Amino acid sequence: MSGQYIKRAVRAYKRNILPLVLILLAFYGVSSIIAVPFIILPLNKAFVDGSVSEMLLPIAVGWSLLIVVGSIFYGGVVSAFQASLRGKIGIDAMIPGLKKFFDVALANAVNFLILSVIFLASVVWSSLVLVFAQNEWIVMFSLISLFIILSVPFMFVSHAVVIDNSGPLESVRKSYSAVKKDYFTALGLVTTFVVFVQAFSMIPVIGDGILLFILIPIFGLALTDFYLRKK
Repeated sequence: MSGQYIKRAVRAYKRNILPLVLILLAFYGVSSIIAVPFIILPLNKAFVDGSVSEMLLPIAVGWSLLIVVGSIFYGGVVSAFQASLRGKIGIDAMIPGLKKFFDVALANAVNFLILSVIFLASVVWSSLVLVFAQNEWIVMFSLISLFIILSVPFMFVSHAVVIDNSGPLESVRKSYSAVKKDYFTALGLVTTFVVFVQAFSMIPVIGDGILLFILIPIFGLALTDFYLRKK
């Protein structure tokens, strides 16, 4: 079932390669400016020096900025994906979503709390698995699998805000409701994406480019198509 969404996403991507790549370049650029100094470098320092407590504040600030500033652009990305599925677009296809940045930011903040709870539950589950499995690969697989399974219903929060003008809490409900109508197709889309990410991440240099500018937009288009048809 997920194949039909991917096929429509590929057609939309081919129609709008240039504007989608430019839009994603802007999104990645802004996200990197925040993520590198506030999240990636502090995390690296925490692992190297063992100074985890000292790094908590900059990491928390980084995530907060990423949610707020990233949401400004991500609303525009969702808006561009929606327009791409209908026909050819320009960079201005971002504008409707950009105008809703405040609601998108609030909805993503609420969603972040939900996903944090899911992640903690996944960590607890993987810890229990470790007791019996004694194998780090099995433990990691159990953590990632449970997180994906439980988080899929909350993947369309930004879509609900941009497409349906929903508020922060209503967007969570609408995301859950859309996925509930065809959960396994949504799970299939995510699983397919994860498999491709793992495959291309093993290709030096070119793999990252394929992931960032081909796989991610196609996946985003497929998810947007799913939400438009199931909402």
